[in-house]
Amino acid sequence: MHAGLSIGKIVNILLNDWQHCFKAREPRFLALQQQLSRHLPETTFMAVPDPPAVYESTRQWIVEQGFVPAAYIDRKAKEDVLLDLGISFVQRFIGYKRHSELKPTTPNDVPQMWADAVLDISDEGFGDRSGAPKTVWLRQLPFALRRNPLVFLPQAWGPFEKSGVRKYSLRLLNMADLICARDNVSLEYLKNLSTDLEPKLALAPDIAILLEGLDPKEGVRILREAGLETPAGPVVGLMPETRIHERARVPGDENAYLKKMEAVGGLFLEAGCSIAIMPGQIADRAQWNRTSPPAGVESEQTGRTDDRVLCSALAESLGRKGSVVALAGEYDAGQTKAVIANLDMLVGSGYNNIIAALSLGVPPLVLESSFEYDELLRMFNQQGLAVDLEKMETSAVLSAVEKTWQQRERISKEILQVLPDIQKSASSVVERTAEILLGSVSK
Repeated sequence: MHAGLSIGKIVNILLNDWQHCFKAREPRFLALQQQLSRHLPETTFMAVPDPPAVYESTRQWIVEQGFVPAAYIDRKAKEDVLLDLGISFVQRFIGYKRHSELKPTTPNDVPQMWADAVLDISDEGFGDRSGAPKTVWLRQLPFALRRNPLVFLPQAWGPFEKSGVRKYSLRLLNMADLICARDNVSLEYLKNLSTDLEPKLALAPDIAILLEGLDPKEGVRILREAGLETPAGPVVGLMPETRIHERARVPGDENAYLKKMEAVGGLFLEAGCSIAIMPGQIADRAQWNRTSPPAGVESEQTGRTDDRVLCSALAESLGRKGSVVALAGEYDAGQTKAVIANLDMLVGSGYNNIIAALSLGVPPLVLESSFEYDELLRMFNQQGLAVDLEKMETSAVLSAVEKTWQQRERISKEILQVLPDIQKSASSVVERTAEILLGSVSK
């Protein structure tokens, strides 16, 4: 039984992402808000603040309750101190304090303490690749002890080979009402973690597949604003990725990745296409002090990866002003999807934009090899639409691009044919989440 909700009460839902790069999770945030609001029209949605702020406020809260002296915390590692507190301390506090007294004065103060439900929209936050979710478990602990709903929306999971990762992932997941994997690989990792989790597990596509973008006319406006002349032929989207570009950097030599992307752009220009170069990842506004970063500014200066710098550099190297534009502004997920709706093909790497393209029937060609892309494309029966650009010669990359381009109409039809069932699967997760929340309200 969930104790935190009551009949007639507005439900405060915290959309949590422990990796705290909100811009990268924006499509999920907006899609979930759009879909869940239909079931809970009076819901207030909140985004989790930056984890360091959460940690400091949690730490302060613990000290204020007198659980341990401040001096003890100061001489211990952050995570170890919180672990030393144990469940009994938090449980004792939750047990005799009323809910109204738990509500902090600002959203930055332990948001899990005053949310009526937490919906986690992380990307791949739990597993050996990301480290032990010890801090995440502790951030959820006070909330979970009030037995309010905790749902993990579709995301990548595992592996869980490291003992610390297994221990705290299991503690965290045991608190959950629903745990969704977005691919079969992740689902198997979860099943192998504990058989007790199986009743809570669900396989569903990324919730971003349900995002309702703006009118495609808005996409036309954005392209024209960026400098794209009214195209006489097809428009293709290119997505260079800074992370891959930096891996390919060799001091004193040309960047192999950028040269390959230039070759791909040149191929489309020869075919009479216009090109919109768009970022797959944008740093959060708080971590980037420019709306339109100029070409030549290294991404390391942002503090986080921001592909707009590379987009501007690629546009400059391709030239052809009026036929090649870089989208260097800060557009939300709905605007980005409106731009993609005007494309005939999307080439590059950027998970959110690839999902948007698939949801619109726009053929993508992923220029990166990873199981996340493989599983996503397998869902649409399009496993061949991903190639490892880093390991391929330029001629092989161009051959894959040309083949996809020639088959784009067939690929689009095949995508649109299976899309309704995929969206139905994603919608079922939203409905199940709504049932959990509504069931809590009625108790």
